[in-house]
Amino acid sequence: MHRRKIMISAFITLIAIFIFTTSALSASKLTDVGDYWATEAINWAVSEEIVSGYPDGTFKPKQNLTEEQFAAMLARYASNVDKEALIVRYEGKSWSHSTYDELSKFQLPLLGYNNDKASLMK
Repeated sequence: MHRRKIMISAFITLIAIFIFTTSALSASKLTDVGDYWATEAINWAVSEEIVSGYPDGTFKPKQNLTEEQFAAMLARYASNVDKEALIVRYEGKSWSHSTYDELSKFQLPLLGYNNDKASLMK
């Protein structure tokens, strides 16, 4: 429960940073964020390549964020992470395995380091 609170607090902090540091936004092609309260922050995150949405062109802003998604956003935002290492894919492993590999050096309280089923955890 404590880890979840930390992750929620970190996500809210990231959203706040996005909102308050946004000056110019790129036009997003996401089809479901038009009137959402965090549209500007989402568009900023898209323009900074922190998020990209789903293959069908949606972002699903009302859907719960998984730890995998949070870890990916955190890693893409951090300046001291090897961005090339984040895109490596391992056969038979979750898409986020390389993200957890890269973040492990920071010893963050994430569950997915040794668990490829982190996306199923809430």
